[in-house]
Amino acid sequence: MSVKHNSTNPPFLSVGGLISGAKLSKVAAGVIMACSGVLYFANAANASSCNTSNGIDGGIAVADGGSCSITNMFDPKTNDHKVGALYVNNGDKITLTGDVTTIALGDPGYISFKLGDLVAGTNSEEHLVLGDKTNGVTTKDEITGANIIVATYYSDQIGSSMWGASDYWFTAIPHNVNGEQYLNTRFATVENGTLVVNLGNSSVESTHKENTIKMAAKESFLTVAKGPGSTVEWTSKKFSGV
Repeated sequence: MSVKHNSTNPPFLSVGGLISGAKLSKVAAGVIMACSGVLYFANAANASSCNTSNGIDGGIAVADGGSCSITNMFDPKTNDHKVGALYVNNGDKITLTGDVTTIALGDPGYISFKLGDLVAGTNSEEHLVLGDKTNGVTTKDEITGANIIVATYYSDQIGSSMWGASDYWFTAIPHNVNGEQYLNTRFATVENGTLVVNLGNSSVESTHKENTIKMAAKESFLTVAKGPGSTVEWTSKKFSGV
């Protein structure tokens, strides 16, 4: 499956660590460094880069056609404010790969309780459960005279349960996350170029943990196509996310 998102539309994407096998021809002012027998390139101004310090600067430059892997320990205490993000520029086409199971979930900021855990008396209180309006009833519109279908509750689904067993948003108790929540986090930004997202495992279902991104995040766009000539292209299997 290949899905393209142009301009400023931000779908899921991932940022990466160091890139090997880069071609010198597209790295304008790179400084070659030897690292464990593999060649890496120091970041040049506005060059496409992996693992940046702020979403643009301070990363390891990668050549056109190269790839970046999502960092193995993407964490809310390390990767706020676009730290670790991939940056694509200069008309380059860079692929983002990686294992999303290594991304730390973070703290959602609340703990869910059943109503009976909070108010003991509700454990003996019964309430009506209507279910969903899944039954369609045909009736006549008195104004137009036409037949219309009205959604109604299905009798067989109507029942009851105890209030104490209820688990609603208002039974969640908030708490201090102590930095364990992502803020303005980013996997990748493309500005004049193409970002190809190839995360997860295409051989398993989209709901499998290898194709599921779970993050407690605020004020965050995981991928951004910025300005004209910018494209985000999804080639990985459809993801589910929380």
